[in-house]
Amino acid sequence: MEISKPLDVFNTTENNKRPENKSLPIIGKGTSLFSATQEFKQPAISTKAIRILDSNILLVFMLIVTFYALFSDDIRISQFSKSQDDGFFALSCCALSFFSIEMIMSFIFKGEYRWSFYYWLDLIATLSIIPDIDWAWNPIVGINSSSTSSSNVNQIQNAGKSSRAGARAARVIRIVRLVRLMRIAKLYKHAKRAVKTDSVDQIADDDTVYIPKESRVGRKLSDIITKRVIILVMVVLILIPLFDLDFFKTQKYSWDFGLQVVDDYDEVFPNENTVKVYYRDYYKNSSRPLVYIAYLDGSEWLSESIDINSLREIEKYYSHTNNSIAVYDIRIDSKLEAQLNACKTIFVCIVLVAAAIFFTNDANNFAIIPIEKMINKVKAIANNPLKIAEEKVIDIYDVIEEASKSYWQKLCKKCKQSSKKHIEYETKVLENTFVKIGVLLALGFGEAGASIISSNIKTGGDVDPLIKGKKIAAVFGFCDIRNFTDATEELQEGVMLFVNELARIVHSTVDHYSGAANKNIGDAFLIVWRFDDNEIQEFSDPIIFNQESKQVKYLGDLALMSFLKIMVKINKDPVVLKYRSNTKLIKRMPGYQVKFGFGLHLGWAIEGAIGSNFKIDASYLSHHVNMSSNLEGLTKNYGIPILLTDRVYDILSFLGKKYCRHVDTVSLKGGKDVYKLFTSDVDFSGIMPGKFKDNSKERTKNKRRALKFRLDQGVLESSEVFSGSKEINSIKELFSEEFFEAYDNALRKYLDGRWKDALFLFKDVLKYRENDGPSNSIIAYMEESNFKAPKDWKGIRPLY
Repeated sequence: MEISKPLDVFNTTENNKRPENKSLPIIGKGTSLFSATQEFKQPAISTKAIRILDSNILLVFMLIVTFYALFSDDIRISQFSKSQDDGFFALSCCALSFFSIEMIMSFIFKGEYRWSFYYWLDLIATLSIIPDIDWAWNPIVGINSSSTSSSNVNQIQNAGKSSRAGARAARVIRIVRLVRLMRIAKLYKHAKRAVKTDSVDQIADDDTVYIPKESRVGRKLSDIITKRVIILVMVVLILIPLFDLDFFKTQKYSWDFGLQVVDDYDEVFPNENTVKVYYRDYYKNSSRPLVYIAYLDGSEWLSESIDINSLREIEKYYSHTNNSIAVYDIRIDSKLEAQLNACKTIFVCIVLVAAAIFFTNDANNFAIIPIEKMINKVKAIANNPLKIAEEKVIDIYDVIEEASKSYWQKLCKKCKQSSKKHIEYETKVLENTFVKIGVLLALGFGEAGASIISSNIKTGGDVDPLIKGKKIAAVFGFCDIRNFTDATEELQEGVMLFVNELARIVHSTVDHYSGAANKNIGDAFLIVWRFDDNEIQEFSDPIIFNQESKQVKYLGDLALMSFLKIMVKINKDPVVLKYRSNTKLIKRMPGYQVKFGFGLHLGWAIEGAIGSNFKIDASYLSHHVNMSSNLEGLTKNYGIPILLTDRVYDILSFLGKKYCRHVDTVSLKGGKDVYKLFTSDVDFSGIMPGKFKDNSKERTKNKRRALKFRLDQGVLESSEVFSGSKEINSIKELFSEEFFEAYDNALRKYLDGRWKDALFLFKDVLKYRENDGPSNSIIAYMEESNFKAPKDWKGIRPLY
């Protein structure tokens, strides 16, 4: 019989599927809680044997056999006669065989079980079945049931002595039999964990909750407590009978004294049988009748109503003197004792399970569960460093505990909470600290530093921030605060508040539309809309996406929408609008308004750490990132707030493209890189000041997840994001179709090299909007060549 470790220490079914470490790692340099694993392969026969041992069918079958072994002997004695004993003995032999086979197989195929605490416990429990089998037990203690039919008084006396000695030994060993209750305790715990896991799985399916795995500390501590409970209960059960007088000295009853009186009378009056007859008649109608008497002279008496051979040895009481011996039927006592033993078994079972639960309860609440929560938080940070900063972590233990409580438990908890002051224990402080550290890491490193955080948490030893970079594809956005130098000189210390108020708008808006802020460089912000790795087919220029790519259908629109929304908010947010009335800023810059310049470009970059062991920044390196910065600088030349390249324009939806205007075609790096530049025209004259909205971070994250989910599932088209925004429509409605048509005609002449014709057409454009920046910029560029295109003009304006 095997009593496995309560917390699945011996359950290797899962290990056969996914090898895990089999011992607690030594945490030190070069080792980690998450990386200290041992890869091993088991032979096919060993794997099959372990699967059989851990199967639910065998578990249920052995549970039934365990209950039989616990109660069979008591049921046999209290409910059945001796003639039916052989059937019970045969079943007990089968149970002994089943337990032995299971124990041997576990010893052979489960390395952790071999010579362990539970192996010895199983061995003792298995051997304790032997007293339940009279075929084996009676020869051991020297009981021979045929002695009672002999005329030899000495043999009968020896049988009585052996019976009493065997009864004492069986009483102690049958106490050891209760070791089998450990299997029930183990199975109860296993079932409880299975129910808990099912509950967790259900909760996880409904609420998408991360399911924490049991920690090594929790498994080890629970195992130690369970072992000590087992030892304590068994020591108490074994030692308590040793303090009974009956264990060391056999008490004499009226049967013994009565028989001695008869014997003494027979010595004085050897030929007188009156007392002998009276003695036999006295116990005839007794609840414990006399069934047999033998004398030294060879004479004997047998009861006619009760066959002595129909009684078990435990149902006989031997009373003897020097000259005679009597046997009494004590079945009434044996049945009562068997019934009490069954009750004792049930009681001990309850005590054992309750002790295991109660002893581990405080350890779970104050040590194991808090530690597992902390480990869960660390693992969450290691697996996805950004997630802990994105959302409120749902504590799975609290969910399960709250769901399992009854109405009265919840009511009592509320009463206790109202009457007692809340106590925050050190473990809770540590847990909150882990979360805060994780949030700070995520805020400090950003999306580009997620791999740095993850790799350093998963890997032990010294911190190594300078890890190898990773190639990614993304839409890179660069936004710059205009006139920042002047604002800094006037606002002085207040410039930090000024920048942070603008950063609040930029970061929250970008985050809502699936972007991530990377750098805060004083007056500028680098924003990244990153594509998943499985979306990219080739890191070329331009990027080649997979045909099944989902993000390419909406990420460009979200990037453009983010910058348009930022421009709207800085023109209606009351916190930002207050700077229009700042006396210092107005004095230095009459008519001052907070303005941004934006650049958008799509390409690849290397994501990683930049710096040294003294200071690092997690960012992106490539000329595509620099291109977004260059575009922001060009917005000043073209007199517009936003510029994007054709790389971004090509992935926009139909409505997104409709909101953009081709501004110019330029070349960089001596003509190597050629880009079409587009802008999205805006007019904020119709935007009215709004009310202050301080959206919580959690609310923003929920909106982000909801929007991304709908776009990924195809429930929402990215063009609907544009069409559904009243603010975007309001900043676009003042631009007429005639204006765009006039500009397209002028731009076409300009690109074709007919600059004089283009000049007249651009002047027509200025009639629609006299301050159109791109028209004025191109006119100024053509004027440098006296409105005559260069001989090598190919419709591409070189930028150096």
